[in-house]
Amino acid sequence: MGTLDDRIADDLVIREASTPEDFARATALIEGYPEDQPHEDDSRRYAGCPGSQRVHWVAELDGEILGCASVVYDRSRVWVSAMVVDPAFRGLGVGTMLMAWAEHLAKLNRLSHVTIPCFRYSEAAKICEHWGMERSPNPMISQDGRQADLWLRWL
Repeated sequence: MGTLDDRIADDLVIREASTPEDFARATALIEGYPEDQPHEDDSRRYAGCPGSQRVHWVAELDGEILGCASVVYDRSRVWVSAMVVDPAFRGLGVGTMLMAWAEHLAKLNRLSHVTIPCFRYSEAAKICEHWGMERSPNPMISQDGRQADLWLRWL
């Protein structure tokens, strides 16, 4: 994965989404992005199991939310069900920083990898490949019948 751009490295904050404004901005980012990842319900179906928890993070700079991630985790997996960065801030390392938080969560729970589901040939798949993630030979099928690849980040 790349490094955080020097222009924002010292001031970017990753924190848990906690206010209605956080969720509204995150929802707007997700809804404004092409469908590269299976719907949130698909991620719940595949990754959500008894005892799983969900966390929503935002990447914030000077009070402005630049990106967000939604993560499902339990004793056996960390699953990034959505991750989006505002188009104006792509390429600066915001997504890399959000992914680093998912990796940290996996390490805290002594897990071997982080999973990101995304549709083949999508922008998200290109990013996973750029990050050096491994595509699983076992895809998932979304509720609309489309095949989605599972990308693994081994820790």
